[in-house]
Amino acid sequence: MEGSASTTIESHLASPHELLASELKPVTDATLTIRVIKSFEYRTQKSLVLKDLDLTKLTVGELLEKCKAAVKTSPGFKAFRTTNFGD
Repeated sequence: MEGSASTTIESHLASPHELLASELKPVTDATLTIRVIKSFEYRTQKSLVLKDLDLTKLTVGELLEKCKAAVKTSPGFKAFRTTNFGD
């Protein structure tokens, strides 16, 4: 029992901080939070969470298409469907 406690303390001392989520998950299985802005003037925005993304192969164009598809199909983004997002 004492050995496990000392091992935990030693491992904590070896690392100056707790591991961040970006350090726990590989870049081949990432989760991104995208802020979708409908209007700057009225400050209308909503966060879109995309999971299980492979950042080693994903291009910016593919990410943009995934975001647009998610906005079109997600029920929480119904008010955002008529917005032109950089087309």
